Amino acid sequence: MRIFYTIGNTNLNTVKLDAKAACEKSLEEGKEGFDKIVLFNTKQSHEKGMLQKQIDIYREHMKSVRIEEIMVDEDGMIDGRKISAVFDEAGEKYVDLTNGPKTTTALLYLAASLISIEDIYFLSLKVHPQELPEDPILGQHYDYIKVSRFGDLSSLAKISYFDLIYYIDEVNEIFGDNNDSFLLRTKKGLLTAISTFFIGDSYRSAVSDATTFVEVTISYLLDYLNENETASVFAEKNKIILNTQKDPIGAITYFYRQYSEKDGSDKNIMSLITLPGLLSALRNYRNIAAHSGNIAHDFNGEEARIVLNMAIESLRRMRSNQEFWNKLKEKR
Repeated sequence: MRIFYTIGNTNLNTVKLDAKAACEKSLEEGKEGFDKIVLFNTKQSHEKGMLQKQIDIYREHMKSVRIEEIMVDEDGMIDGRKISAVFDEAGEKYVDLTNGPKTTTALLYLAASLISIEDIYFLSLKVHPQELPEDPILGQHYDYIKVSRFGDLSSLAKISYFDLIYYIDEVNEIFGDNNDSFLLRTKKGLLTAISTFFIGDSYRSAVSDATTFVEVTISYLLDYLNENETASVFAEKNKIILNTQKDPIGAITYFYRQYSEKDGSDKNIMSLITLPGLLSALRNYRNIAAHSGNIAHDFNGEEARIVLNMAIESLRRMRSNQEFWNKLKEKR
């Protein structure tokens, strides 16, 4: 018997895509369909006919599958006895972490790791939800990513499901549903980098995708300072050349060093004071990743993590300056 463990969701489009992805992955691996679904359901995804709607979707893809519902509490916690009972059942187990509260997905992940389940998966969109076609294609519009279980629960894996959730949440918090061209491209690049970093098949690609925004942002930051009256007056008074393309990051760094020492009164300008250093470091990583002459350098997971952290912190800094962020929204 094959058992599919998943979490309820009020977003039925996600449920449909999740069921489709699980069945496609199963067929790809030459395995038969599922005999039973264990659905960890929240109050919201149980009430007002939501349970039946989810059942209908799963049965559309998995035919006569049996479904057992386990309710989770308001905090996303699962009764320990119930989770033990459903995992004690004999059969080939397949765990899906796509849906539901983060607390529930974390508990499900830990439970699956404890009993050494190998088939743990997570659905990741490759396009904006609004860009999904009627019949999305695996590998083109979405990926169904296999999650590595913990080998040693006394020490969290360096790259784990929790990393994936953390980084995706950070990116979504920064960008929200922003659909402006430059920001949307930056968001897509970061989400691709996070996915690649998580899978671990090419840290070089993760570094490259995470830094696609760097050169353009340096140019936009230079434009912002030139257009800002306070910054341009200070630069002229202190003979700082900002309208240069020869070494823009050097000019920006020098401006901030002088401004922080001699003035520093404009909070908007000062909110970006750490951005030049972050962009400079990210540009160095990008140059190493992008140029074939540096192919000898084999990026590792920790370097990719550093780049992701710096990229996210750069975007936090940019987001903290509403005036600069609004200018980025206008960029194509």
